[in-house]
Amino acid sequence: MAGAKISVLNPMGYPPKVTARPMAPRLESLEGKTVYLVDARFDFAENEERSPWEPFHVQHGFRPTDSAVSVFGGCRSTAFTLGLRERHWREHVRSMLRGMDPHSPPTLLLDPITARQFIDRGGFATKEQLIDWIYAHACMPAGEYWDYQLIQNYVYPRATFGEEPYATLLTAAPEEPIPMFRRDEIHVVVVGGYGKTVSVDDWR
Repeated sequence: MAGAKISVLNPMGYPPKVTARPMAPRLESLEGKTVYLVDARFDFAENEERSPWEPFHVQHGFRPTDSAVSVFGGCRSTAFTLGLRERHWREHVRSMLRGMDPHSPPTLLLDPITARQFIDRGGFATKEQLIDWIYAHACMPAGEYWDYQLIQNYVYPRATFGEEPYATLLTAAPEEPIPMFRRDEIHVVVVGGYGKTVSVDDWR
């Protein structure tokens, strides 16, 4: 085999030439067409007119007349309950929150009727009061909290480096209830309400 020549081919191969092709022409109108929206995101507008609380963007430092877009990441899980029952709404909301992954803090999307029920039945005159209630009641035993995989991956290292509030939560006894979420990561937005069908062409 001395002096034999060995040819080695690139295992990755060579990409074929790609020829650009134009997409379908833009339609002049959507009249009479069926439009399917396939998206992993949730896009919606806040119902400021029917919300009993201040708008979300005002809550975060913008002026009431400002136009703002809020972007939320994650959405690993969704949960819902149909309005607030008169007798056991506290237990229902706690159970809903308790079923969520503690690494995914909740954003409550409330229709105007449910938002008003939180005021009438819970006495939450402001979003901040509702958020305080969620923070105080969405709890689980510390041992269970720290055993969640995403908490182990992303929160536990921060606790061991002394970052608060995680460092203090790490000192809790395994059976001691601790908050599932940080208060500043809990959000409330009033959306939806009375729906109607409108022409998409009017937006163009």
